[in-house]
Amino acid sequence: PADQSALIPTFASARDQFLHAMLSVNNADAFRAVIDRWDGREDRVWRRRALEQLALLNLRHKHRWDEAEQVLTTLESYGTENARYRAEALAGRAALLAYRGEHEKSRALLLAESETLQSHLPPGSPFRRLVSEARRLNEQDVKQPQSPRERPSDDGR
Repeated sequence: PADQSALIPTFASARDQFLHAMLSVNNADAFRAVIDRWDGREDRVWRRRALEQLALLNLRHKHRWDEAEQVLTTLESYGTENARYRAEALAGRAALLAYRGEHEKSRALLLAESETLQSHLPPGSPFRRLVSEARRLNEQDVKQPQSPRERPSDDGR
């Protein structure tokens, strides 16, 4: 879908813009408007929150996974401001790998960053739920390995 952010009204503050985005359920363009239209230092917290929501929204839609990856990279870059941002990006990346069937990479990431994820994702965080989802998908992959006959053949048969 084309970017529809020009259709999103501009509000008096980044906070109000973010609240509008939250009330515009599942509207990625509304979150992009917060990120793109507000660049003052005092607006930083609202831009970061919009980025978090955009990451979560993009992860839910397969056709947005490439954008999710970009958003997670940006979110991770803010880890120097707050370690939670890096942990959220790692959680999102682990889930994205699991969704894409890259279970070994997802498991390795979860194992290597276990302490970071545990200590910097607050209880009830949607990113903590992504970690659980990635673990569940990775565990299913281990429990149900395909036999060589079940795997698609390279020659198209």
